Amino acid sequence: MFAPFRAAAILVLTFLLLVSAAHAAKPKLSIADGTAAEGNAIAFVVKLSKNAPAKVTAAYSVKPGSASAGDIATAGGKVKIMPGKRKATISVASTEDVAVEPDETFTVKLTKPKGATVDRGTATGTVENDDQQPPCTDGDSDGVCVEDSPPDCNDTEATISPLLTEIAANFIDDDCDLNTPDGNDTSDQDGDGYTVLQYDCNDTKSFIHPNAAELANRIDDDCDGLVDEGN
Repeated sequence: MFAPFRAAAILVLTFLLLVSAAHAAKPKLSIADGTAAEGNAIAFVVKLSKNAPAKVTAAYSVKPGSASAGDIATAGGKVKIMPGKRKATISVASTEDVAVEPDETFTVKLTKPKGATVDRGTATGTVENDDQQPPCTDGDSDGVCVEDSPPDCNDTEATISPLLTEIAANFIDDDCDLNTPDGNDTSDQDGDGYTVLQYDCNDTKSFIHPNAAELANRIDDDCDGLVDEGN
């Protein structure tokens, strides 16, 4: 009386063993990492562990990382390996730029395989920086280079650079703007007809200005940096 049940159990067990064997017999898909310089396509090789009797397909997605959507093409797609073949290539375009930056990465992931199982399903793509740091001549070590824009207008004096604030009435272009050597003070506080921009070295004394006569008084009356010359 138990013979029919025994036979049915044997059939079910046989079916499960066949399904398991068929699944185990499927080839395995693996995707390798890819690297390329910016502006070039990054190639990811997808391989089968063994030949498949039929076409093998899988979907893939591209996920930005330190490489953003502006650095790489993020559209996914489908990869297929035809019978008798063991590999195929996924190509992800990258964008050229001129920024000096570290290498950037992103990932490509395989999903929804047909005709195979996935062994290594995620790969890392690396976009290598190919831009060079421009030369920097910084003789006074003030952090501003002669090649910068704006440049260091005096690379022998750390107290002169575009990063500094203009000091009034010192007859030095402290901030390297080349236009206002002593600030924007156009006032004439002492009423002598000369402003700081016109090199009045003392805008509180009307008898001191660039056109004054030098006197023997221990004062630089004519603002030429000399005291009592000719007297």
